[in-house]
Amino acid sequence: MPSKVDATAKADAKPLRCVSLDDLIKPLPSEKPEPLTWRNPRLSDWQLKVPGKTYDVHAAILGEGLRRSDFFYAQFKNWQESGRVTDLSTLLPPPCLSKVESLLDYFYHGTLDLKANTVVVFFVIADVLQIASLSESTVDFMKQHLDGKCAPAMLAVACQFRSRLKVLVNECIPITASTFSSHTVDHLAAVPDDILVAILQHPKLQASPKDVSACLIQRLRLQARTPEGLAKRHFQKWAPFIHCVEIEDAAFLLGEALRFACEHARDVSLESIRRNFAMCRKGYLADILDHGILCQLLDSNELRCRDEDQVFDMIQEYCNINGDGLSKQRATELWERCRFVHLSPKKVAEAAMR
Repeated sequence: MPSKVDATAKADAKPLRCVSLDDLIKPLPSEKPEPLTWRNPRLSDWQLKVPGKTYDVHAAILGEGLRRSDFFYAQFKNWQESGRVTDLSTLLPPPCLSKVESLLDYFYHGTLDLKANTVVVFFVIADVLQIASLSESTVDFMKQHLDGKCAPAMLAVACQFRSRLKVLVNECIPITASTFSSHTVDHLAAVPDDILVAILQHPKLQASPKDVSACLIQRLRLQARTPEGLAKRHFQKWAPFIHCVEIEDAAFLLGEALRFACEHARDVSLESIRRNFAMCRKGYLADILDHGILCQLLDSNELRCRDEDQVFDMIQEYCNINGDGLSKQRATELWERCRFVHLSPKKVAEAAMR
């Protein structure tokens, strides 16, 4: 039988209050979810390797969705427990490896900053890794920007993948030739030698002799530092295309012409020096290392100097610069080229004190 105490407790019991379900469920502590990213690769399940660096990534991002890579999809589908790593250095050509982080940004966030000097690299990446969306974006960009402004940059990069991109190279050559004069020397600096020759020989070439010369002189200055035999071959390749030269480059061209016995380049450079002698900077003659050529230049009736005082000053500067390295006989031969009768009274007085 129930005890008296139990009966009393039962009589005094109050009904359960009505509470909401939310009051019964205590909220669990949680963090605000963050999107997956290769820069903070939580829950990553794959690695991409490049020389000196490894990226932790997510197979679901690279192998699925609108920006998927069919190459990665096939690799993930057939992965083995022993290896969840892709070595990109064995897949991508070397010029592509510097764009891996930009490629990951594209996979994760869809961001892609295409430019004339990068679009070709991304096109090659898309081709190797079978990324249809990236391929479409790069092809659209190239079609829209394959003009005189962007063609040289695309051409320079495409030449690094020439076996893959012969069609693009061949399309860029006539465009670059027809707009040659609008490009700076730096725009064309990265174009390989054989492609530049093709541009200069193209029937659509629109370039003044001055523009061609400026481009080739820069190239010759760089190639002059190569071994003698190679430098000579470079010079012989470019010299026939040079038909004029600026005064600041004429002494350099003259030196190379004498070095490699090129009569055409010698005549072009001497003509420029004679025609622009009045613009020669101080110490200019010291850059002309051949004594006979220097005497011939100073003796020319076609020398367009400001006045004979300029010739006097430049000979004096040359002698001062060369100092003891200039023999008395050679100094005398140079001074014999100065036409003292045409000097100003001031210079006549200076000459008398020599």
